[in-house]
Amino acid sequence: MVERVVKILIKNNIIHQQDSELYQYGLTLLIKKIFHIVTILLLGTICKKFICTAVFLVAYAGIRKYAGGYHAKSSKGCYACTGIVTSFSILLFYILEYVELFVIYIILGICAGAISTFSPQETSNRPLSREELTIYKKKTIKTLIIEGIICLLSLFFKEIINGIICAWVIETIMLLIGKGRQKT
Repeated sequence: MVERVVKILIKNNIIHQQDSELYQYGLTLLIKKIFHIVTILLLGTICKKFICTAVFLVAYAGIRKYAGGYHAKSSKGCYACTGIVTSFSILLFYILEYVELFVIYIILGICAGAISTFSPQETSNRPLSREELTIYKKKTIKTLIIEGIICLLSLFFKEIINGIICAWVIETIMLLIGKGRQKT
């Protein structure tokens, strides 16, 4: 399917033949990302946690982009990891319904501290320069501040707070796993 789309783009002079592999790769990644997002939202909907799941996706994408953390080595591993993370997140949404707000804010503080400390985290596929490390650290902290303010302003919308706290808990775990793998 991706090859057909790229051939149509080439035929219509939208892209050049020499760029076909790059576009095939990009379209394949886009399709995988869309598949992941649709799967996660579908699971959230089935479990009656759509709002928490949607907020989680936005918050997690915002923080993960610059903070980094563990990455699976294959597409299958990535999809399996996504399934585990999604299942854990939905379970966490249900648990958080019974947790007092002050405890949630304590957990947010702990996660913010851990994310700030362990990020940005580079991977073997994507080493970061000193300048990138500095920029990503600042962007991670800025994202944490924005999402933290959203949590404070969402006092009466626990679905929003639960989505963000879940994103931070998962990102903290991914950073810790990534840190552990760097040592081995």
